[in-house]
Amino acid sequence: MPIPTEPIGSIPRPPELLAAMRARAARQISDEQFHAAEESALRDTMSQLEATGSPVITDGEQSKPSFATYPLVGLENLAADGVTIPFADGHTRQLPLLTRGPFHYGVRAATYLRAAQRHAHRPVKQAVISASALSLLYPQSGLDGYTREAFLEDLVRAAARDIRECLECQAACVQIDFTEGRLALKLDPSGGQMAHIPLPEGSPGILGPTAVRPETAKPLNALAEVLLRGPNSLAAADREMIANYVSSQNDCYFCQHAHGAVAAYRLGGNEKLVNDVKLNFDIGQAEDAVGYRWKSADGRQASHERRHSSRPAAGGN
Repeated sequence: MPIPTEPIGSIPRPPELLAAMRARAARQISDEQFHAAEESALRDTMSQLEATGSPVITDGEQSKPSFATYPLVGLENLAADGVTIPFADGHTRQLPLLTRGPFHYGVRAATYLRAAQRHAHRPVKQAVISASALSLLYPQSGLDGYTREAFLEDLVRAAARDIRECLECQAACVQIDFTEGRLALKLDPSGGQMAHIPLPEGSPGILGPTAVRPETAKPLNALAEVLLRGPNSLAAADREMIANYVSSQNDCYFCQHAHGAVAAYRLGGNEKLVNDVKLNFDIGQAEDAVGYRWKSADGRQASHERRHSSRPAAGGN
């Protein structure tokens, strides 16, 4: 079964754009010339990503000043001496520091999404910076007349709007950079590990946590048994197919492949149908060898039509 992939993260800027950035900083080219170089890099990057065959592409963040600080463009209530974030390859990014309230976004991610969609022939995903990362803008010493609580309210409202606008602009999905766990690990001054639950070895996916907390696992397993294998108008294969799709949208490797394997077994070993439905649930249809047709309905729900009198032998229930 093919492994679905999609690009994550920035794409290195081409030499021409890097040269244009240096020339602009030295005031050797105009803003119009610089934006033309950005547009050329954006168009070329998206063309090359499409050529890979990826079902979803990105803009490679060619025109963002930074994946972390794009919302701060144009703001005048910032100072330069904020928190420094280290990266594994040794380089660092330093955030600015808020000097007064209120806080709002100067630029939102939908600006970059709309620019990318002009060149796209496939669905475009959009990356946004997490509220947890931008929360570091607020100084530890506080700000007169603007409490941390007020700042966080403004920040969460702005971050939610950033995500919502991307979805309204038909982003294939929204990727949030620097969630709390990853950021905490980078900023922990002790260099120690984040608090965690030790899991038994050899227990992949959800099996590890359920082994640690059997009292919680029992009702959860009972619920899964009813949903996936109890009496229902949907066949067991259909339910496993739905679970496979939902798990893929949740980006759970273990669950999607576990449900996918069971669905394929119940469909007579038809792994291709399982994978096709997972990849094309919203945008197309897939047919299996015995005549079941999965198609989109109202954009989010799948249905099937039986065109033969019998199910495959392994598709019981």
